[in-house]
Formats: sequence, C-alpha cells, structure tokens
Amino acid sequence: MIQFMTKAVCIAFGVLLSGSTIVRGDSAPEVPIADGPIQARIYLPDANGELLSTAVCMYTNTPDEHFILDHHPKYPQVVVASPCSGHGFKFSPVVGELIAGMIQGKAPRFNLELFKIARLCD
Repeated sequence: MIQFMTKAVCIAFGVLLSGSTIVRGDSAPEVPIADGPIQARIYLPDANGELLSTAVCMYTNTPDEHFILDHHPKYPQVVVASPCSGHGFKFSPVVGELIAGMIQGKAPRFNLELFKIARLCD
C-alpha cells in the first residue's frame, strides 16, 4: 500500500499579525482546522485521511496586493523590490531580471507603473 501526504493551504485575508503576535500550532485561531476535512472530502476524496499536523506561516502583503519594484523616491540609486503579496516566489526569475536591469540603468521591457511606490503614498 502506498501512503502519501497531502499539503492543503487556506489563505485568510484581513488579519494583520506580526512575528511576535502570531499564534502557531493547532490552537491558532487563524487555522480553520474544521474546514480542512470538509474541503478534502469535496475536492480530494482520495486524499481525505487523518489530519497529521498543521502549521501557520506568514507572508507580507502590500495594501493593494501588488509588488513594489521601483527606485526609492528620495534616493534614486536605491532600488526597492518587494515581490511579496504571497505569490512572489513564482515570479522570482522575471523580478530578478527586472531588478538587475534597474540597477544597471536599463529601461524595463515591461510597463512597471503598477509597481511604483507612489501608488501607496496617497
């Protein structure tokens, strides 16, 4: 018999926490443990086994959930890159290429207006 583990993720928005205030473990109020088995039965019936463990993790988010890729408004020699918002990892190659180009003073191949710092300063 082949046994396997399934990782399920539940993302909750609207709860602001810090590294010092987050509650980790099975008693964390952020973990909707009761929903896990229900979701597994609906979407992954063959993976609906015993719940072995839970974990709470954190990630950063800008208020509008978009990256920051821009030169610092006061110090143009500084590039600010925050490819966060919970989904930045999968964009690492393109973000790295864009940052490298910004550092070298090259014009980006893409319109980066959406990622300007100024949008957060209104």
